[in-house]
Amino acid sequence: MRKRKTSRSVDFGKRGDPLFDMFCFFIFFAPFAVIPFIYDYSNLAQAVYLQTGAVLFSCIIIFRMIRAGKIILPDLKILAPVMLLLAWAGLSVIWSCNRYEPLPMLLQWTAALAIFIVAVNFVRDLGSAAILLRTMFYSGAFVAIMGISQYLSGIQILPQEYPPASTFANRNVASEFIVLCLPIGVGILLNERTRLLVFSSAIGISSMLLFLFYSYTRSCILAVLAAACVVAVVLIALKFSGRLKFKLDRNQTAGLILIAVLFAVGSSMTPKGFQIYRLGMVYSNAAATAQKFKSAADKVQKNEEHDPTIKQKESESVYFRLAAWKNSLVMIKNHPILGVGLANLKVYYPAYHRKAVYDGMSGEKKALLNLHNDYLQVLAELGIVGFLLLLAALAAVAWLLFNSIWRSDGEPAGRIYAAAIAVSFLGYAVVSFFGFPASRAVHVCWVGLLVAMLAVISGKTDLRMFKMTAPGGRSLLLIRALLLCVLLAAGFAGYMRLKADRSFLIMDAAARDGKHKEAILYANEVLKTDPTRKIVYSYLGRAYSNTGCPAEGIEFLRKLLGYYPYHITALINIGAAYNELGDYDKANEYYMKGLEIAPESAALHNNYGNLLSRRGKNEEALYEFSLAVKYESDNAIYIYNRGYMELQLGKRKDALESFKLALKLKPGWDLPGKQIRTLESGNFK
Repeated sequence: MRKRKTSRSVDFGKRGDPLFDMFCFFIFFAPFAVIPFIYDYSNLAQAVYLQTGAVLFSCIIIFRMIRAGKIILPDLKILAPVMLLLAWAGLSVIWSCNRYEPLPMLLQWTAALAIFIVAVNFVRDLGSAAILLRTMFYSGAFVAIMGISQYLSGIQILPQEYPPASTFANRNVASEFIVLCLPIGVGILLNERTRLLVFSSAIGISSMLLFLFYSYTRSCILAVLAAACVVAVVLIALKFSGRLKFKLDRNQTAGLILIAVLFAVGSSMTPKGFQIYRLGMVYSNAAATAQKFKSAADKVQKNEEHDPTIKQKESESVYFRLAAWKNSLVMIKNHPILGVGLANLKVYYPAYHRKAVYDGMSGEKKALLNLHNDYLQVLAELGIVGFLLLLAALAAVAWLLFNSIWRSDGEPAGRIYAAAIAVSFLGYAVVSFFGFPASRAVHVCWVGLLVAMLAVISGKTDLRMFKMTAPGGRSLLLIRALLLCVLLAAGFAGYMRLKADRSFLIMDAAARDGKHKEAILYANEVLKTDPTRKIVYSYLGRAYSNTGCPAEGIEFLRKLLGYYPYHITALINIGAAYNELGDYDKANEYYMKGLEIAPESAALHNNYGNLLSRRGKNEEALYEFSLAVKYESDNAIYIYNRGYMELQLGKRKDALESFKLALKLKPGWDLPGKQIRTLESGNFK
């Protein structure tokens, strides 16, 4: 197959292609693909939407390529690093402990690459690039308006952790998306002259600024300020070098004034009413944030004894992130070249959560899913090789930016849009240091689209001609049928993932409510519709153990440990199941494994105390129960167990205090009440 390059001016299809309009509609609605009644109602729904759409438009492009013998591709300097990074991520499945965890991430990244290639085929010039950029911006503006409405009205149509989260469940994730969209609006305002576009972009920019203000996501605010400062310097340099000439007209000036007025008014609004002095709180909040960061850094630096009694509040996220980063460096040191495998950091991290610094939050009740630093996460999961490929991909983007802004001989509008995209990328680079946007479907897709627009603006795309025999009527019909089958298969796979997630939600709720038979029923449904979700074995193991079938529970928990060998909850539950069966040696084996990984786990010490008490080792059992209370001082069950063991050892005064404390923490509980009455009556024998 031979190829030749022609100029960018060669049309690939007709002007006003309705498929381009269809593609723009598809992109606009991506952030709003939300299904409330599933477990991961935001990211999974958006991922399935984007992946199915990517298959649809890829099939269209492939069909066009086969029929016409030509396709538009970006410069190899852009495509090669991205393809190599994706290939390396796919290869990492081979040495991953859990080979199923990487699949969702690989699907997301592959879909983003497909959308990138589709975009450079649909977007032929600066005019169509501007249309797609507007689509992306106004999509983000509606996300911001929805989030602001959630915050000010208090109406929670969609579930969310903390408002405003809009359609992303988490306000930090939503803010990261806004960081990608906001600068595009500035490019629209500076480029467009019509009153409708200028004022609508001004309203969109104001909404996004207010969203960031209301959410007060510190990394995103820092990202916008830092990126804006850097690009402002570049624009000034371009202005004085003569490479960029523009002058604000009356509408654009009015648009900038409108942004300032709307932000000034909106920043004083709260769910409780109008507070004119609220904007003045920003400086004090910034100072408090800086002090919190310094305090957390000092804690991380001094906490070398791995003191497990240190309890960090969930709001102290700075400490947790710094501690997790420091622990991840030990993981990187142990797996420097290949890494632990894509998306396998969550599998290995429990074994590292106190290697350098005790993070204060990991354990059987909370697990680290993302490192909150995409650069470190890539280094840990894909090793030095993957990290170098990431740097190569970033260098390719920087090369595109340089060609689009500094070296380009194109229109000034193209340079302004390129500068706006540069702000988006700089902001994204900052939030990637404090968050995990690479694991979010919409964020990765938006990055691919922005790179595609840069390739178009800089002229780094070419029409590639392929010498092939033009297929006839029957051949074209067969090709259409095959592509339709691929599309239907992708759609069915997405539907099954969503159906499995619905069952997962019901299973999780049933397990929390103690409805173990219902949990078993829906756990089997999850595995039937999505066999890759091996974490379901944890629910099955616990449910069978709690319904008097510890042997069946052990079978599922052993399977789970094959995929998650450092899963603390699984080690606790399998030890309890063996304890129930009377196999104390096996129970002891798993408890020891768990305590080696998480010696601060109160549940492990409590269960191990139960094992020792069954073996008649009451002194050792009391010591374990005391440790359980030390690490979780508000757990009435652990306190009662300590009191019962104190009673067995003749420490009646201590036992009475323990029973009273347990009853205080859990009023109405019969067991400690009965023990207290017996001890106070003096009838204890």
